[in-house]
Amino acid sequence: MALITKKNKRRHRIQFTMSCELHERYTSYQVRAKNLGLVINFSNDFEEWFNIQLDNIGHELNRIETGQVGPELVCETKEFPDNPYGLEQ
Repeated sequence: MALITKKNKRRHRIQFTMSCELHERYTSYQVRAKNLGLVINFSNDFEEWFNIQLDNIGHELNRIETGQVGPELVCETKEFPDNPYGLEQ
């Protein structure tokens, strides 16, 4: 669950991309929080999720390096539904 907290000093940052619709939704919540003197903070949730992703990547890299799986795995992509939550567009 994301935290809504008072602003504090910046930490290390990472950048990623998202759909326009998701960005607009996020931006609207940022504006609402700012109007209340708050910020939206996903740090704990994101760090937990990112740590799990890095563990998975490390495991797969180890498998590739030891020859347990071919390098074609590196090119594998995951497709996501355009509207997984059935939100109005």
